[in-house]
Amino acid sequence: MEIRHQFLSIGGETRHCIAVLHEGQQTEILEKGPHITKDEADAFLNHLKLIFDAATIITVSGSLPKGLPSDYYARLISLANHFNKKVVLDCSGEALRSVLKSSAKPTVIKPNLEELTQLIGKPISYSLDELKSTLQQDIFRGIDWVIVSLGAKGAFAKHGNHYYQVTIPKIEVINPVGSGDATVAGIASALEHQLDDTNLLKRANVLGMLNAQETLTGHINLTYYQELISQIQVKEV
Repeated sequence: MEIRHQFLSIGGETRHCIAVLHEGQQTEILEKGPHITKDEADAFLNHLKLIFDAATIITVSGSLPKGLPSDYYARLISLANHFNKKVVLDCSGEALRSVLKSSAKPTVIKPNLEELTQLIGKPISYSLDELKSTLQQDIFRGIDWVIVSLGAKGAFAKHGNHYYQVTIPKIEVINPVGSGDATVAGIASALEHQLDDTNLLKRANVLGMLNAQETLTGHINLTYYQELISQIQVKEV
């Protein structure tokens, strides 16, 4: 597989994240990772300007490494906005909260129900009315798409003034690691190809499901794409 990349070297070692699958269970062993210096952080933002020249959609995923301030993603998104690039953001905690409080807004955020609960500061149920009222709060103002992952229950999404319930079929989950990233890839692909709301949500969810059905992380078998996507239901609510 040939993937074009423009990595930026740093002084620290890239961390290992190991997932052990055993008897239907999963154990993760996650290294802490390197400490990023201020010079490295600034160099990466400058490096992004080169990447922006060749990209239309930017995906920003994962937790911030040690050494980076909580507003680093907000700074990155501000830079992307300056270059008129769409941004799909998949993070949580203070990094996400900092983005939501800033004037720099991503195109899409993709919290799960637990992360949404942390943002709001109170438990949130699967109730459609409660999800809808939650996404109407001022904290989400200015964000084009908010897609809330609900695991086996599918997703709930807000696009502008439109709200959608996404129902997915039951599947055999083999390895869920990377399914969130596969979903982000589906969102980015749909934005790039200017798909309508229904097909954006279907593509996002089907790629996450296909990844979960494989042993290898970040791998999908397109043989089952049409079969699965035809079973995903998107309803405006």
